[in-house]
Amino acid sequence: LNSLNLTTSNISSKGIAQMKSLNNLSRLSLSGTVPTANILEVAKLKQITSLQLSAKLAEDGLKAIAQLPLSSLMLQNIEVSANTAEIMRDVKAHQLILSMTSIEDSDLEWIKGCKAASINLNIYNAKKLTDKGIRSLENTNITQLQLSTTGITEKAMEPIGSLKKLRTLTITNSPINDESLNKLSELKELSQLRLTGTKVTGDGMAAIKEKLSKLSYTQPAATVKKQA
Repeated sequence: LNSLNLTTSNISSKGIAQMKSLNNLSRLSLSGTVPTANILEVAKLKQITSLQLSAKLAEDGLKAIAQLPLSSLMLQNIEVSANTAEIMRDVKAHQLILSMTSIEDSDLEWIKGCKAASINLNIYNAKKLTDKGIRSLENTNITQLQLSTTGITEKAMEPIGSLKKLRTLTITNSPINDESLNKLSELKELSQLRLTGTKVTGDGMAAIKEKLSKLSYTQPAATVKKQA
């Protein structure tokens, strides 16, 4: 057994502790109501390399999980507190995957201090998240960014343009336009750009594609120049 998915399980902390004998268990997913005692036992499972948590975490649980040297840590709807920045600053996971909804600007402030080598951030249905909140992401190690139905405008493209490691960018339902794409011209690692429900046209995509050699996929599709 190398992968285990537990959803709203009645497993106790003792049951979690017994997983230590599962030497081949490398991927673990927990969702539903997960007591802090169970999270603390998960933190003792040294064989785990990939952990997905779709559960509310108390600060003690988050502290323990943040210190695990995982290859991948996925947190869904992390509850942000005054201590989140300190807890997550030195998170040991190589890749941090965050899925957040119904957040506002202040909920992203902690990310600017996070030292994870790779951050995958998915934000959806967050109308209270504005351009000000996106500024907290400036110069972070975000490699994938998805912003769906938020309150951002074309001004958000400036801080997004500072994400030098960004490989995939998806924005839906936003008033960004062709001109705002110029702010992305330094994203040399960008390979996929999906912009739907925006004012961006194929001509705009063609212009930014000329500046980014690794950009291989765009939506809408880049306009093909007609040969003379």
